[in-house]
Amino acid sequence: MEVIATDEVEGLNFKAGTQTYEFEYLNLYGVVENHIFAVHFTLNESLTEVFKQCAEWYRAYLSWEDRNILKMKSKN
Repeated sequence: MEVIATDEVEGLNFKAGTQTYEFEYLNLYGVVENHIFAVHFTLNESLTEVFKQCAEWYRAYLSWEDRNILKMKSKN
């Protein structure tokens, strides 16, 4: 599974059959960050539930990273 910050790239072109899932993350500064998961090959027909769980985990990870950045900035 690949995760892409869609705000940072222009024009995504995936091969036919690539399953994708778009989601948003509201960062600590109140800015919405747009992301997309892409699975280029799978035998599963639908990954919707997997994508939802991955989005929850990735949002938690991004929140953790945001808090680390704030801690580092407050130390300087």
